[in-house]
Amino acid sequence: MIIQQKNNLERNQFHRDKFKFENQTQNDPTNKMDHSHKDINFSGSPFKMSDAAKRKLYTSRGFGKFAKLTANPVLLDAAVVLGLTCLLRPIVIANMPGAEKRDKQYAAAHSIASGLWGYITAVIMFNPINTAVKNVCNKAKKDPNYLKNSFIKNKPKNTDAFNFVASYGPKLVLQPLVAAGTIALIPAMMNIFFNKDQKAAEKEKLKEQKETVKTQTPDIKKQQKTPDAFKEIESSTNQSHQPQFKGKITPNDKDLSFLEKIIHKLAKPIEPLIEKMAQNKHIKKFSESMANGNSEKSSLMRNILTTGQALTGTLVYITATMKNKKIEEDRKQTLAANQLITWSGSAIGAFILNNAIQKGFNKIAADYKKYNIENLENNLEKITKEKLPSLEKIEKRKITQVTPEIMEKVKKLQLEKLEFRANGIAKTAPTMIAFAFIYRFLTPIIATPLADLAKKHLIKEPEKVKSKNLAKA
Repeated sequence: MIIQQKNNLERNQFHRDKFKFENQTQNDPTNKMDHSHKDINFSGSPFKMSDAAKRKLYTSRGFGKFAKLTANPVLLDAAVVLGLTCLLRPIVIANMPGAEKRDKQYAAAHSIASGLWGYITAVIMFNPINTAVKNVCNKAKKDPNYLKNSFIKNKPKNTDAFNFVASYGPKLVLQPLVAAGTIALIPAMMNIFFNKDQKAAEKEKLKEQKETVKTQTPDIKKQQKTPDAFKEIESSTNQSHQPQFKGKITPNDKDLSFLEKIIHKLAKPIEPLIEKMAQNKHIKKFSESMANGNSEKSSLMRNILTTGQALTGTLVYITATMKNKKIEEDRKQTLAANQLITWSGSAIGAFILNNAIQKGFNKIAADYKKYNIENLENNLEKITKEKLPSLEKIEKRKITQVTPEIMEKVKKLQLEKLEFRANGIAKTAPTMIAFAFIYRFLTPIIATPLADLAKKHLIKEPEKVKSKNLAKA
């Protein structure tokens, strides 16, 4: 007992001496021990970046492409949706408990179809509209006699807001066509991704039929004819279940310039319609409210357009789903309920998320502008040489020498671009990303099990209704 007490006293004394020594060494300025570990700080945000890392990120080509994409809200929306609906959402839906396997497959097929078709229509249908809007805004800026009474003349805020309204607004009218195309593609997506087991079962059934025919028909001529007949049946079933896509969905790099030429040609006849929109008093009022309001009001105005086009699309989704003969009858009501729940949840959720991430995107836009202005000033001569071809197109002359005057013109053009793109990052990007995440990913994930519950408790399934009617009879 006495020995144990002695050991405890010695142990306590050791810890007191150690603590005293550590305090002395840390406070001693002559101490040459390595204290570099003190610079390691685990507090604060894990996403905090150094100044050099920020400069490298915001002046990179990849981030420049993203900033450029914010000027085209429909294409930005389609690009974000493509990643969410064709990869992330189907994986989550497939592994989600609490819903029938076949219902999950239809939800995943709808997701893939909406992402692919949405991107294709954005490139083919809405890209020319956005190009026409840009052409009209550029003409209004350069030519004092063009659209004299328009609200977009010499007002960058109004021009930015009009770019969003005129580029995204047509989706309110054209979204039903996109939605109808999406529903039409669902059976094809089912055949490609989820009907492999069903095809294998059909083949097995055909083999069994062949075997029974062989055993039941001793006639040799009939035996020779029946396999050929079944081959025809098999080939016809394979053709009906395996849709063949001819042509290219996306062009190769070599075709990009050709595609741009087509887009510009398609944009020309659209420009008169955009000119009328730029002079319309109702569009003027809506755009000016968006441009001159605070961040919350501006966000609300953008969300009115996004949720409005989603509503028109959802109504078409439901109607087309219920009328589509290629979708199984007992899956139609679940899929329609899924679509309705998806829109109603998104209308509120997208606005809330938009406001939550707005400050973050304001900071990203400010940093993008800051580091690119620094880069422009430090490398003006090099950047001028890179941008000479585009300046020659604007000036409509061959520039043989880089002069201070030419450098100043390039600097002015680049600053205007940075201002426009920074505005797109701050305003367009959060709206499009928030809406795409809520409407195309989060709400559909929640809607899948909810729609399955609605099917079980609220919706009468066709098979059960038929069985009840037969029982009564």
